[in-house]
Amino acid sequence: MSFLAPTKTSYVFDGWFFDESRQNLVTTLTNGTTGNLVLYAKWTQMRSGLSFNGTTHYVNVPSGSALNGTANGITLEAWIRAVDPSKNQKVYAKFGWSDQSGYILGITDGKLYPEFFLYNGTGRAQYTKTAGTIPANKWTHVAVTWLPGDEGEIKSYVNGVLVATIDAAGTSWSSCSTALTIGQWGSMYYGGLLDEVRIWSKARSQSEIQADMNSELAGTESNLTAYYKVNETSGTTLTDSAGADNNGTLTGGMTGGEWTSSN
Repeated sequence: MSFLAPTKTSYVFDGWFFDESRQNLVTTLTNGTTGNLVLYAKWTQMRSGLSFNGTTHYVNVPSGSALNGTANGITLEAWIRAVDPSKNQKVYAKFGWSDQSGYILGITDGKLYPEFFLYNGTGRAQYTKTAGTIPANKWTHVAVTWLPGDEGEIKSYVNGVLVATIDAAGTSWSSCSTALTIGQWGSMYYGGLLDEVRIWSKARSQSEIQADMNSELAGTESNLTAYYKVNETSGTTLTDSAGADNNGTLTGGMTGGEWTSSN
């Protein structure tokens, strides 16, 4: 006996499973099987996205105060689907060597690779640590938070799971006038799909990140200072839906044909 595949808008059906944790896949049942049988469907959401070629593509967003760190910290989030996560590449960044503060959200060696440049009381200091696992060609949620002050720390999350904590006690945000670049920093370009880019003006808790990482936001949420839904289907503008008009321009040979969707 075989099973029909159900349909659900914006989702791909992954199969029927015997267990609620969706580990034991059911493909057929032996003829003559009787009694009640509970099966669980597994779905993968189709995501919209913007495709980056890993060599020239990036989005340029002019510098704005809403994109900087604050007295309450900052949270960086995105959904990524990297082609080759072993490559040192930058998902998005706001930092130049003339700046006193900044951040770079990257991946390398199959791990999440955040970098923060912060004032530590005497000058600019760099804080970084690779952690977690970023698989190839699979949608993965990444988030990094920075909490300033005496209890300062940087936390990294992959799919809502805490994978690293960096001591950043005594740090604060100084100045950063460099533009936000999505998909690039320096000579390091991101290769793959990108969706749901979010910047918050506070260090969000793990439970806050988990609560809405799988949902599209309205754009009016408290402390959400930049939000790129990546729902566009044409054109060369990446729209900021948080209301601050921090819109980005597709650059580096991007023509507007890079909008796509994928499971």
